[in-house]
Amino acid sequence: MESSRENPRKALAQAALIAGAYAVITWALAPISFGPIQFRVSEILKPFALRKKYFVPALAVGLLLANMFSPNSSIWELAYMPVMCLIGGAIAWWLRNVKVVSLLFFSLWISGAVGFMLSVNLKLPFMALFPGIAVSEVILFFVGDKVVDVIMKKTGN
Repeated sequence: MESSRENPRKALAQAALIAGAYAVITWALAPISFGPIQFRVSEILKPFALRKKYFVPALAVGLLLANMFSPNSSIWELAYMPVMCLIGGAIAWWLRNVKVVSLLFFSLWISGAVGFMLSVNLKLPFMALFPGIAVSEVILFFVGDKVVDVIMKKTGN
């Protein structure tokens, strides 16, 4: 549970670290992170949104930073996807007490947003794109949840 007496400098530093980590992991794995078929390993960080409220905007900023260097950078990647991350993360935070529901919601929300964006840009049917995106996102979110648990315990959070 989040403390109401959280040190604001510590919170800002942690949020910046998560935003930066998301962007750097995405950039480091650029060949698989961008494009019509993408697998963003950095999505394993999205479950941080369930741990501390300030990680929700941090993840949206990380996504924005990552997408600034996308070969397909557009309003979709620079505005739409960060906003979808922010909205999905906020709802996931609200649902956090039922972790499985929260993780499923957030992963499927992001899958839907990515699928919609790709269907519009590539002129492909949404339902042809969504299942593959959803499978990878759900796996990344649930694996990420375990990774985030370890990180939170090791850092005393």
